[in-house]
Amino acid sequence: MRLSCSQCPARFRVWLCIRRRPPATAATLTRPCDSPRWLPRQHPGTSAGHAQRESAARERRLGLDIVDELIDLGARFPDEPEPIERAATIVAALPPADGAQSIDRWRVIAAFWTEVARRDPKNALSFVALGLAQERAGDDVSAEQAFASGVEVEPSCAVCLAHLAGFAHGAGHIEDAQVFAERARRADLESTHEQGRAREILSLSPDSLKILASLAHSPP
Repeated sequence: MRLSCSQCPARFRVWLCIRRRPPATAATLTRPCDSPRWLPRQHPGTSAGHAQRESAARERRLGLDIVDELIDLGARFPDEPEPIERAATIVAALPPADGAQSIDRWRVIAAFWTEVARRDPKNALSFVALGLAQERAGDDVSAEQAFASGVEVEPSCAVCLAHLAGFAHGAGHIEDAQVFAERARRADLESTHEQGRAREILSLSPDSLKILASLAHSPP
């Protein structure tokens, strides 16, 4: 039986409220997934454009229904991180909305990853995903805390270290930024000797490489 909004944990209610709103018009979008960017760039009167819009609408409904089921599954098994992790991944795969709606979407994703990290506090990669979502939601303070938690779990988490270097540099803590950046680079070098999850933890992502590159060209 599907849980009602009142039966679900409070941290998931924000998604259910967004999910169960009536469909939005093009002028008053109510969900990130209702973004016009989902729609094909064709004239609305063409048959091809109509078919593609119908296909996109079906994909949206399927994705949202899957997220609903994963939330219900996560509520029934409160110690299992996987259903909530998969829900976060699906929502993150939705095309971005503009302005505040994009921020709202990332706040929902951050709420999911907060729960994943609570359920699996020894997984540094959960804190990586949480920090990235909080950054995109505009919450840099919480993002920095998430990356710091990732380093506490795994001191050689390269992405966390790179982002901490960026935050330290932005705060004017140049020496701390250099230490974090050097640790991130060393971890990335070590990743070539690892496989699987260890390699993922030790490897720098393209975005984190950009952070380190920008710090290397920044004046002290």
